[in-house]
Amino acid sequence: MATNNSQTASPSSTGCESPVEENISWPEDDDRLNVLYSPFREREVNPKSWDSKLKFWSNVLLQDFRNAGELTFDTKTLPHRFKRKQKIPSCLGTVLQELLRQGKIVSVTEFEASCQQVGWISWGVNYLVKKPIWWTVGTVTGTNNLVKDGEYILVDLLKELCDKTIDKVQERAQHKATDYLLEWAELKTLCEDICKDDKSLNLVLLQLVKDKKAQFMEPTSKQKLIKFIQKGGRSASPVSEIDLGVLRLRESEAHLKGEVERVAEDVKRCVRDAKYYLSKGLKNSAKNSLRRKKAIEASLTKKENALETVQALLQKIQDAESDKMIVEAYEAGMSALKVKRDKDGLTIGRVDDIMDLLQEEYEKDADISLALAQGPADPSLDISRSELEAELDAILAGEDNGGEDALATQLGGLKLEQEFPQVPSFDPSSSSASSVQELDSNFTLKDNKDKDAIVEKEPLLA
Repeated sequence: MATNNSQTASPSSTGCESPVEENISWPEDDDRLNVLYSPFREREVNPKSWDSKLKFWSNVLLQDFRNAGELTFDTKTLPHRFKRKQKIPSCLGTVLQELLRQGKIVSVTEFEASCQQVGWISWGVNYLVKKPIWWTVGTVTGTNNLVKDGEYILVDLLKELCDKTIDKVQERAQHKATDYLLEWAELKTLCEDICKDDKSLNLVLLQLVKDKKAQFMEPTSKQKLIKFIQKGGRSASPVSEIDLGVLRLRESEAHLKGEVERVAEDVKRCVRDAKYYLSKGLKNSAKNSLRRKKAIEASLTKKENALETVQALLQKIQDAESDKMIVEAYEAGMSALKVKRDKDGLTIGRVDDIMDLLQEEYEKDADISLALAQGPADPSLDISRSELEAELDAILAGEDNGGEDALATQLGGLKLEQEFPQVPSFDPSSSSASSVQELDSNFTLKDNKDKDAIVEKEPLLA
């Protein structure tokens, strides 16, 4: 598309580096609309107005295609896209020229050609990483700075779709070992709300490969595999034999699930057929339906067992990744503990030395406490240790027998005699006063040493 002869501004002075506005307000005033739709004049005439107009159209392009979910545009049909009040903008040539120079747009043809020169996987490293997109664009514009007719990519929008695709894949992934490798059809279904067509999805994948956020592989002409960067990773790792083995297990799982559902439906259909034949009185046909049911159930059991085995293998692979993370966590903790211990000088020898020194200090403290408790020695009391122990033994022996010996000594001159009365031969309740008197005389306490006798008489109770 040819442009007017207006002079372009530098990227720093155009105002296109500001953030894109979310909502574009189209002017209702016809005069303002005419100014926006008219060709650019020389920037030196009014730089502020020139920059404002360029910023307006840059925002309009990006926001309009973002809302439509489109990634590319054709220079021939682009002006008609913004037809308003029977007016078609005649200034887009200058806008595209400036965006092309800034690297905001790039030709689809050149973009894809640069990728295909070295293949899907390595093109980003060997070509575009060394030569940025704006350099590739320069080969399109040539020395006359004219935008050629064709299809172009909005680079900022491409990067937005790349980020959304990565977020979508990482949100879906639950296991590192199995969920970051996708087939083309699976990825297309996952990103159908991000990329509206296959072309957009292809361009997104090319950009992701360039950014080392995806790896591409074609095991067969009918199979395309894409492996994405893991969450928290620096780059996507190449597709390995382990990845292919996991993919085959996942394909087997999906196939067996479909088979189990299909065979289970066949079992239900046989039951329905048997009921139908019974209602019609066709017992033999009903029996045949039940025979088929038994055979199908046997097949269903085999398929369910196979599905269970495949799922168990996938689970072990996923658990192995978790086990690896646990072991790595243990190793990291062990290493950190070792470094901390070495840094602080905590060794077995050092700990043993400290404990020995501590024991010595405890013993010294005990000796000090004992010395304080004994107090100073009195030189006037020159008593040997053996004498004190002998006296202590004598005291202890006296406490055991001394009580009885002292009592015997005090009571040695006394003699206690007690004469018990004779057993009566009569009935006390019918005895006469003389008989009672006779019994009372039998209770007598005499002291052999004293001449005087003490006689105590107590009347008996009748």
